[in-house]
Amino acid sequence: MKNNVIFVAIVLVIFSISCKRESFEPDKYWGEASAIRNGSNWKSSPSAGSSDSNKKFFISFTYSEDGVNREELIISKIPFYTGTYHIRKNDDGKVDATLFTSLYGDDLDGYIYNVSESDSLSSIVITRIENEEIWGTFEVTLLRDTTKGVKPIDLPDTLTFTNGKFYTKILE
Repeated sequence: MKNNVIFVAIVLVIFSISCKRESFEPDKYWGEASAIRNGSNWKSSPSAGSSDSNKKFFISFTYSEDGVNREELIISKIPFYTGTYHIRKNDDGKVDATLFTSLYGDDLDGYIYNVSESDSLSSIVITRIENEEIWGTFEVTLLRDTTKGVKPIDLPDTLTFTNGKFYTKILE
């Protein structure tokens, strides 16, 4: 009987550890990022990565609330040079942006937002690159993809980011 109790206790401990929801991991982010989103301050934790084969990189901006990831804005296919780059909707080889929302934390199960096909104002400016560190600004307007996702709480169909600033580092 004592062995059964010990066995059940061990199983319960293992089960509770394996089912524990992952929490926000600040060590996977590096730098600072902020913007005005639809008129309100928006701060996020940035990270960046690259593919040496195509000399381009991406920046991921993760917005968290109460230690739970709520949004991830990804601007990708950015050339590894200073300059201004227009953001397009999944245009082959061009800089693009997508925002994913989360209802429950790390699972990106809410809305998906993309750049409008007619958008000509969204852009990212890479102002400085030094070693693996990157500084820049961005402005982007995203529209909710009505064919995918479920409705998160209190998000409109259009998200406009203005006065975006970031400082991050390639973290491979």
